[in-house]
Amino acid sequence: YSKQLLDTIRYDANQYVYYRLADVAPIQEKADKLMLRRWAPLQAHTVPLDEGVPPKSDKGSVEKYEITAAQYGRYMEFSDKVDFQAVDPIIAHYTKEYSLVAMETLDLLAKETLLSIAQKFYAKGALNFEELTPNSIPNMTDLRLIVLAMKKALVKPRSNGRFHVIGSPEFYFDMIADPVVEKYMSLNQTTKTMYDNGQLVPMFEMEFYE
Repeated sequence: YSKQLLDTIRYDANQYVYYRLADVAPIQEKADKLMLRRWAPLQAHTVPLDEGVPPKSDKGSVEKYEITAAQYGRYMEFSDKVDFQAVDPIIAHYTKEYSLVAMETLDLLAKETLLSIAQKFYAKGALNFEELTPNSIPNMTDLRLIVLAMKKALVKPRSNGRFHVIGSPEFYFDMIADPVVEKYMSLNQTTKTMYDNGQLVPMFEMEFYE
């Protein structure tokens, strides 16, 4: 049962949109906080050197981050006798269910954490939620402006040299009819998967996930 549980968790881990963005880090046994350390970055040197005067020495430093940790879990009781000499179909069924619940829990926690620290951008350059109108539909230009802002802030792409975009089915329903997306399809003379399953192909340094 343990092998079935672990195999199912490993198989489904990449199927969840938010959990795959999380980093796994070990924590000391019975500790309630996770301590992370990383080297502090060095700054660019823009002061010209004077002849015969050695520059000031750089000093290495470490940045520390403290994260509160929590435990999550549950269990199920059975009233029937279980024969451990053979695979019990009921326990086998709920073993798989618990592996799915475990992954869904991790995915929900990752989503809540991501949204709690996210910056907010509004369609058509609106300053806040109250300024949105029925015509304020997100479009590819909005996403390109967000990517531009992150590049100017020296934010590195998540992977594959691309930024990751997570959107709802409604978001991609509107995005397929976006003029910039239609122009992309016209210039490249292909719809690829966009008209097959509604999945946007990577474009403008972005990958798209539903």
